[in-house]
Amino acid sequence: MNFAPLAARSVVWRSPVFLVLSVCLWAGTAAFAQTNFAVLATDGAWTWYNDPRAIFHQGRLYFGYVRADGKTALGVFTPSTGVASNLWVSGFTQVDDHNNPGLLAKSDGTLLAIYARHGTDQWFAWRRSVTNDPHTSTGWAPEQQIPNSGAGITYANPFQLSAEGGLIYNFCRNTNYNPTFFTSTNGGNSWSGPRHFIRTGTGGTRPYVKYASDHTQRIDFLYTDGHPRDVNNSLYHLYYQGGAFYRSDGILLKSLAALPLEHDSGERGSVIYQYSAAPQSNPDEWIPTGRAWCWEIANDTNGAPVAVFTVQRDDVTGTGWNHDRIYYYYARWTGTNWQKRFIAHAGRPLYAAEDDYAGGICLDPQNPSVIYLSSNAQNPFDLSTTTNVPLSASGRYELWRGVTSDGGLTFAWTAMTTNSSADNLRPYVPRRNGGEPSVLWFRGTYTTYTTYNCQIVGLFTTPIPPPPFTPAHTYVDATSGPGGNTTLANGAVFTPPLNGTTGLDNLWEERTVFGSHGNIFEAGGEVAEDAPELRTTLTGLVPGARYAVFVHFWDATGTTENWHIRAGFTANPGANPAFSAADATGIAGATAAGTASSLNYLAAPTLFTEANRVLLAGLVGTHSADGGGQLNVFLDDLPSPIGANRRTWYDGLSYLPAPEAAPPALTSNRVGDTVVLSWPATHVGWVLQLQTNLPSAGIDSRWITLPASYRTNQWVVSPALPSAFYRLVRP
Repeated sequence: MNFAPLAARSVVWRSPVFLVLSVCLWAGTAAFAQTNFAVLATDGAWTWYNDPRAIFHQGRLYFGYVRADGKTALGVFTPSTGVASNLWVSGFTQVDDHNNPGLLAKSDGTLLAIYARHGTDQWFAWRRSVTNDPHTSTGWAPEQQIPNSGAGITYANPFQLSAEGGLIYNFCRNTNYNPTFFTSTNGGNSWSGPRHFIRTGTGGTRPYVKYASDHTQRIDFLYTDGHPRDVNNSLYHLYYQGGAFYRSDGILLKSLAALPLEHDSGERGSVIYQYSAAPQSNPDEWIPTGRAWCWEIANDTNGAPVAVFTVQRDDVTGTGWNHDRIYYYYARWTGTNWQKRFIAHAGRPLYAAEDDYAGGICLDPQNPSVIYLSSNAQNPFDLSTTTNVPLSASGRYELWRGVTSDGGLTFAWTAMTTNSSADNLRPYVPRRNGGEPSVLWFRGTYTTYTTYNCQIVGLFTTPIPPPPFTPAHTYVDATSGPGGNTTLANGAVFTPPLNGTTGLDNLWEERTVFGSHGNIFEAGGEVAEDAPELRTTLTGLVPGARYAVFVHFWDATGTTENWHIRAGFTANPGANPAFSAADATGIAGATAAGTASSLNYLAAPTLFTEANRVLLAGLVGTHSADGGGQLNVFLDDLPSPIGANRRTWYDGLSYLPAPEAAPPALTSNRVGDTVVLSWPATHVGWVLQLQTNLPSAGIDSRWITLPASYRTNQWVVSPALPSAFYRLVRP
């Protein structure tokens, strides 16, 4: 994928120990790296009905998302360092992108995050920061939940109005399956009951609403009649101020005290887009049978609302969802009327079951003359037709940036991504609050709103330095049976009995409902039991390279039970070093093991805690891989008269390179147009960096790390890359 920069500057990053080699190859003009691009989270997606989904605060970017495992998560990214991290995840689990949190920077300088499962629970959850700079997990209070509200809750959109004494509103879907809000008078410490906002239908119709606020006295609403697959949707606007709701022209609609708005009786905001099946040759007015859906609303510098939305029409180029087409619109309140324009083709829907889902469109909330959109149309800006809309050859959704200088009548477009290998979806511009202009989105494979494999990414105005490279462990789960990586110490196949109580048989037992990857090996479940020594073989290592190896085993969290294990690099039954928890007593000579979760992983265990147990990791030592790239570790239990309170639960091993410190030789071998860089196996664990300056410019400080080089001692330089300088660095 190629990116269009928001701005172009240099990257500065240094490391004290390095060797430099210049490699010059004939190459094209594409840049190797985009310095203002950053991956914020390697696993995540979001819906567009929870906002703000990201905000700048104290120079850092906070962003919410839902992981593929169903955990709602909050991350933080510091542009000045390039470091992104996860702060916390939800107590609940639901694989559904509707569950990302809505974020609020409160007037007292702290943050609030609100989130709910997709209509599953009658409550929402929230977490408050306990500091003004909550960029670590300790800066956040525990998760809380409101009492049951009487109906399922979906979405979270929090806003605070200073003119109302700092009252916080959280808008969601709740009562009668309709737009509803809750309020807090104490900064989110507690919440009111639900207030029904817009009433329509009898529990099966739900208007969709987008929100914006000046954070002082006004909240704007952009909303529909219902879901576009169920209702011939029009689009409306109203705003709240000083205890009452008004249409766009300032005409009073209803007081807050008299809510709900009776949508079915005509209590509606000003019409922005009116659904019609009548013929119409001007799509700026309407597209026949086209149904609207809201995407974002913001306020212009003069306070007037600006909106972007979609219109969908079935079976435009043929029959079936692949032939449905979606169209992007931009609308602005002029002071007397809503001026709207058809501005771009979105292409086809994302998938069949949700044939109104577009790639996404958003506004810059502080400069709504700037918009971003995602499209897989072949000619997104050919506005001469709404029926002849072919898709791009790749079918990929790419991002575009549009800027209008005439209030939305025309736009100048710039491609932000091109030639992508994955889709780029649902862009969002976070409110800056002292930060910088940026655009976020997620990219990857989006199959449905409950099945996705995506990353949260962003483009920033200023260059993003590469995050410091951190050595990472590879975890290997212990496996038994023919072909398993764990055998008896003499190499014989290890086939322990499965589950249940084996009695005092001096054997290991495999328990398949516990531990990482769903299995552990247990010994010492009976008094004085002495199981045989095991051997786990690590494979796929670099022959001759040296590795630090950690043994992973479980311990009970209380002080009554002290679990343990023996581990070493030679067969030594009953005599290899012992490991136990730091609080263990009565295990003489045992080395204290730390929590496994404290290590940084390239490939991690699937569990770190379960029930009253915690996974520990103890450093066995460093050892070199043999000529076949293998390394053996021997494991054993400690027979104890206490029995089960001193048992062994062995789960697996982790390793990372342990290279020599002295600078190695960095050599190159050219074969045709390919260059292979290599260094000694004793220095696996050093990393390769490059910079793509022209040879005449020489070397500067803009080095780019190649993380995959950390686990090897050679690197093939593709002839497709530009000329580059390379250096080898010890992390």
